[in-house]
Amino acid sequence: MTTLIDNVKIFTLGDQGTIENGYILIKGDRFQEINAGHSTINCDKKIDGQGMVVLPGLVDCHTHLMEYATAELHQTQGPAQKMAGIANLLTALKSGIVAVGEHHLGHPVLSQTTKEYQEITNDLPIDVKLATGCCFIGTDPLTLVSAAHPGRIIDKDKDLTDEVIKHMAINSDFPGESIFLNATVANLPLSVAPKAGQITFKYEKIKNFVNIFHACGKKIGAHIEGDIAAEMFINAGGDVIHHGHGISKQVAGLMAKQNVSLVVTPHGGTSSKPLSPEEVYQFYKLGVNIAIASDSYLPAHPEAAWLDLPQDYLVGPEDFLKITSPFLTYFLDQGEPLEDVLELITVNGRRLLSNSTENGTITPGNQADCIICQQIPGIETIDTTTIKYVIKNGQPVVVRN
Repeated sequence: MTTLIDNVKIFTLGDQGTIENGYILIKGDRFQEINAGHSTINCDKKIDGQGMVVLPGLVDCHTHLMEYATAELHQTQGPAQKMAGIANLLTALKSGIVAVGEHHLGHPVLSQTTKEYQEITNDLPIDVKLATGCCFIGTDPLTLVSAAHPGRIIDKDKDLTDEVIKHMAINSDFPGESIFLNATVANLPLSVAPKAGQITFKYEKIKNFVNIFHACGKKIGAHIEGDIAAEMFINAGGDVIHHGHGISKQVAGLMAKQNVSLVVTPHGGTSSKPLSPEEVYQFYKLGVNIAIASDSYLPAHPEAAWLDLPQDYLVGPEDFLKITSPFLTYFLDQGEPLEDVLELITVNGRRLLSNSTENGTITPGNQADCIICQQIPGIETIDTTTIKYVIKNGQPVVVRN
């Protein structure tokens, strides 16, 4: 099947730069040709873009759509958990998100296995990369759960063996928050999770996690807030810090030097105040690799003053543009090129999710994932209904008339 997208402004975010008026030819599930001007090529399907903009599909590289959100958002358990997870992924797809970094961390009650998650997502028209790991919840006493032991609370010393860590590593598709170096507040109030933020592991155990993941050929990411946890993880050879709230500019410089990436969650995710647009921009200028993610579904931190969200509102993929926009516009206001800014919500996240050389740009030979929009998402609008087409693997999967 061939598809022609004509009469569009194309942000390739690749070597061809931005094409003010051009066309894209898709053959099968791959981009075949991207050029300026119009095309008269015979094809199976033609989309007249009517002057709209095309850019790579959005990427949300830190979500919890299939585990914790299924119970908290939909109040489901058992077989209905699968339905709730797919519903959340559909919401992401309708919001222009073509790839997510999802987590299986274990849950005190929900007992769905990693294999079940993989079976559910295999045939969905959205790329779901899974990070497996263990999670400390900041209750008193701390609650520890693991993807290797879904549906029950485990013991840190007895159950978190090298064999279990290897199980997590083998089943992880990308460096998500496989290890929590600080206990999480999750979706609980601090009164219920008073130990949120507490350091959970000593350096030797962190180093052991890193070594096992790397021995399995996998990078490792960690849930982190504050300099102490961040420095231990960086010195242990870790690869990706998720959240990073409370990290200093000095430690961000160490991240840049060691090529440790940062996944920013603008509205929350830890007990600490989230990083502000100004702080994230400072880290960016130091050379830290940055992608912005939603951490769906999660309530906003009360100190995230750059966002206008109701109290206790659960931020989801439908809010991806709303929570990322203050950061994108701040970067633009500092004089950063528009194309570089758009990478924060597209190709940067894709690079974290992918083990291949494919980088998510609109480039001949790459997977044909893109969105066709009336306005530039996150910059000119936060309204997801202005995304008129979501194209995944060369096929339109969301079409708004």
